[in-house]
Amino acid sequence: MEGQQDIARTQRYHLSMKPLYFRLTLDVTINPQGVDADTLSHRLKQIVKDAVARGTVTGETPATVLRYSYAVQQTNGSHTIPPLDRQ
Repeated sequence: MEGQQDIARTQRYHLSMKPLYFRLTLDVTINPQGVDADTLSHRLKQIVKDAVARGTVTGETPATVLRYSYAVQQTNGSHTIPPLDRQ
């Protein structure tokens, strides 16, 4: 009975936590090598969908994605963010 109370207490704590909000910005320069922009745009959109569907966003944690939105747009390359982490 005590273990069940601990589980219930933990579940109430997690349910009472406020959501966290994040924005991920990714600027990509691609050498298309004959691939059209629509195809490459589709691939970038698929990366987002796959990351959410496969649990990559939250990894091996109990956290869950409540909602997400994304946009992929082709730019002229002049509005890039400073690189913080390149791999």
